[in-house]
Parts: sequence; structure tokens; C-alpha cells
Amino acid sequence: MADLIGAAMRQHAAPLSLCYLYKGEQHQLKLEGATADPAESVRLSLRQEPHDYVRNYRDLILARFEDENRTNQKKSNFELLLGTRGELRGVPVQIRYQPNWWFDVILNLKTSETVAEKQE
Repeated sequence: MADLIGAAMRQHAAPLSLCYLYKGEQHQLKLEGATADPAESVRLSLRQEPHDYVRNYRDLILARFEDENRTNQKKSNFELLLGTRGELRGVPVQIRYQPNWWFDVILNLKTSETVAEKQE
């Protein structure tokens, strides 16, 4: 995964793929593409905080991946929103995964305000 994230950060021409084994089955992980994303705002509510959690990030890369189980031919897709500067360089600040039409998972990295401010 780190190699493909590095390729996305370098804006390497896609597709680019690597093979790996998981539970005795061969998989192919492919970087489908990477595009610059000038700015994104992450907004969510956290149980332990009385107000909304909001972070603004700049100069991101949206990397799109496909994972294919070569044993059963099943494919899944996901996206990583990657930081490009400072402490967040190459770090996914958001992961997006939708395994089917009715279930969408979005995972956000909780960063301190100072880390997010350095990105602005």
C-alpha cells in the first residue's frame, strides 16, 4: 500500500498494480488514478465534544484504488484523500469505501487544530 501511495503522491501514470497474499488468496491492488484536490473540509460530530469537529485541508491528492481477489474474481474500490505537506504528507486524512449501493463508509482522521492549520 505504501508503494502505491508513494506513486499517487508522485502523480505516477495510472494504472499501477501490486500483488499480495491475504488468507492464502492472491490479490491485486491497483492504483486507478490520482488527482489533485485543492481543498476539502471535514465536518462531523463527536460524542465527547460539545461542538462540531471541523478541519480544513489544502493541497490534497485523491487516490482511487481497486482491489481484486484473484481467487474468486471479486473486486472492491476505495478512495484515499492524502495530505501532501508537513506532518500529513502521504497520510490518508479521509478513506471512502462503498461496498454496495446502500452502505457508504467514510473514515476521517482526527487531527489537532495545529496540524490542520499547517495545511491551510
